[in-house]
Amino acid sequence: MNKIHKKGLSIIETIIVIAIIAISILTLFSIFFSVLQARAKVHALQSLKEQVDVSLNVMKNLMRQRGSAIYSDVGMTAVNEVCGTNMSPPDHSATNPQDPSTSINLYFKDTTNPQEVIYFRLYNHPSGVAGTYRLSYLADGIYDLTNEDVQVTEFKISCRRLSALSPPFIAFSMKAKIGSSYGPSAQEDKDVLSFYTGVKLRN
Repeated sequence: MNKIHKKGLSIIETIIVIAIIAISILTLFSIFFSVLQARAKVHALQSLKEQVDVSLNVMKNLMRQRGSAIYSDVGMTAVNEVCGTNMSPPDHSATNPQDPSTSINLYFKDTTNPQEVIYFRLYNHPSGVAGTYRLSYLADGIYDLTNEDVQVTEFKISCRRLSALSPPFIAFSMKAKIGSSYGPSAQEDKDVLSFYTGVKLRN
């Protein structure tokens, strides 16, 4: 009676199978991790856009309800008035770059308190990462318009009056990217989004 010999896998064949399985698992984990990173980035960009949109709406409503005359200095004198009815100068812009110490600004007389001004600024929040700036406004207090989810890299205000009879038009533009709360890899992301809105002041 003939004996049937069952031949198993050799050691080399076993090692090759294990290696193939290991490579397959690593590949699957790599794909899964890449998908998670992509979803996290989409979520971060959505959060960035939503927060900046809310900030721009707050600025628009603040100017529409409380903003009046515009000045290039906090002193609010006739010499410092811009985009006024005398049309001198008819337009003016102020850019707040990454270094707030070099910034210039526009100051708006507060209709609810004519002795006070409203203005916007970029600043490095004490609890934030060095070099990451938040946008805030100062009126009857200091209010943050963005948090650590958003890193504002540039903020610009400009005003223009087409004629002495037309109200001044205020334009806000800013550039921002994902903030420090999403970790170091998000901070290294080079995607910078641009935003713009505008509002007419009451004459």
